[in-house]
Amino acid sequence: MLKLKISTKVEFGIIAVIDIASHSLNGNAVTTPEIAKRQNISKKYLEQILSSLSSAGLVRGQKGSNGGYVIAKNLKEITFNDVYTPQTFY
Repeated sequence: MLKLKISTKVEFGIIAVIDIASHSLNGNAVTTPEIAKRQNISKKYLEQILSSLSSAGLVRGQKGSNGGYVIAKNLKEITFNDVYTPQTFY
């Protein structure tokens, strides 16, 4: 049986993408503190992960009073490899 080992950063990246997707369906951005609290991830660590996901074009940050993160691609187009690819987390 083949076992795939993934880093904590990739695991939390997957969790963050799923959280953002499920909580921004109405178009509202999801804030880092909201994700961190729901998923029990350090806010500082999550900020690093979200920065990598944003650089990879998977999520998009929105500034302002209603700021936060939204999914930047069509959900049907996001694959495990998009989040797993080492370049995503440099």
